[in-house]
Amino acid sequence: MSVLQMGHFTMDNASNNATFMTHLALLLAERGVLDFNAKENYIRCFAHIINLASQTVIRAMEKQDSHVQHSDTETESESDDDTPGLAVRARRRAGPIRRARKTVAFIRKSGQRRDELLSIIKTGNETQLWTEVREVGVNVEQVPVALSEVTVLLDVKTRGDSVFFMLRHLRYLRQPVTRFFAMNRDAQAFRHTLENRNWDRLEILELVLQQPHTIQTITSSESTPILAATIPAFELFMSSWETILAIARKYYDKFADTNAYIIAMFINPSIRLEWIKRNWSWGDQENAKKIILNKVKNAAHIFDAFVEKLGSSRNIETTMWQVRSLVPPVLKAPAILLTLVLMVPARRPGSVHQRQRLQ
Repeated sequence: MSVLQMGHFTMDNASNNATFMTHLALLLAERGVLDFNAKENYIRCFAHIINLASQTVIRAMEKQDSHVQHSDTETESESDDDTPGLAVRARRRAGPIRRARKTVAFIRKSGQRRDELLSIIKTGNETQLWTEVREVGVNVEQVPVALSEVTVLLDVKTRGDSVFFMLRHLRYLRQPVTRFFAMNRDAQAFRHTLENRNWDRLEILELVLQQPHTIQTITSSESTPILAATIPAFELFMSSWETILAIARKYYDKFADTNAYIIAMFINPSIRLEWIKRNWSWGDQENAKKIILNKVKNAAHIFDAFVEKLGSSRNIETTMWQVRSLVPPVLKAPAILLTLVLMVPARRPGSVHQRQRLQ
């Protein structure tokens, strides 16, 4: 059998496709086709590359979110069952992306729930319940807004842009969704409620995924695929993310102007020093520890005062009241945290051992 014509093959980036092209080149060479090259004739699917990049960002954010929440718990099962049964610590592990998926899955689980959400949207429009922040002249005000009667969408990992559309719809319907979970009788057993900080993270992720979505929209607008537009579109995609990173780095560097971020992480029981140990260099870790110790040492005279009053008391409510009455607002959080450290076990007030623990 003779080979009359052989062109290029457009395929995704799976490794088996590269293997296929290599073997195809060998088979064609045996039939006298010597100008076919496994790499030269392999056109990689642009949309698939964009989707791979987006999925990598999503996985990275999911991994970091799970570490920040509770790094010492095991991964929760993938079950969509709404019945309780997991330990509280395991429930709290879910990051905002996982919570978003669980939220959407809960609403879409039955036609009745979907209809209830649409009914809530319609009622809110009629009563002008939904609002958004807008600039009115020189002021920023909350004004009534009518929402489209749409539902939430569940993402599909193998479908490009599906996470972006899930987040866009979910964030657009944030107010009705929040009201749905406040009114639905089955929602009391739901374990993955989206909190304010989760919504903030979803907003950031949507902003990041907006760039590949825009590029895919541009390249998919033509009825006939245009190979010539691939490199310009891909460079535009990379430069858009690099621009976001440049702005992020600029303002991240400004975080060093204050020690408040380090102190805030340290006094948060779910973070403490874990993030710093996992992600910062040894030198930055040591500097962060010095900042924390200096903040504690500056409050030493305050500890002397309330430890003297504390004695061997184990009444935590009384202890907290004493701390709040003695400590300035800026030092309340570290003081309360270290008070708990001193209480277990209770020791003689003003002991040398207690002072050593603060150094």
